Amino acid sequence: LGEVLPVSASHGQGIRDMMAQALAPLNLTDPDDDDANADDGIIKLAVAGHGAAKKEQVGRMVRTVLRLDEALALDESDAAAAALCHAFTARE
Repeated sequence: LGEVLPVSASHGQGIRDMMAQALAPLNLTDPDDDDANADDGIIKLAVAGHGAAKKEQVGRMVRTVLRLDEALALDESDAAAAALCHAFTARE
């Protein structure tokens, strides 16, 4: 199974290491892709749990996490997803 990592979501400990290990085998940084595409896969993975999630899935997760009554416009949802990804992975 690999190395055991101590992780605490409530304390924000070990999250960055866990994300780095989880993303490494997915090879999201294809040399033919630009950085935006790689970042998009990372954001989708952090917010929706799947690096190839559709925008609608990410939008639903953003709405759920933020407890919004109505769906956001796609651009707003993308921005919120990027912010959530940063919040989830930059706690250390």
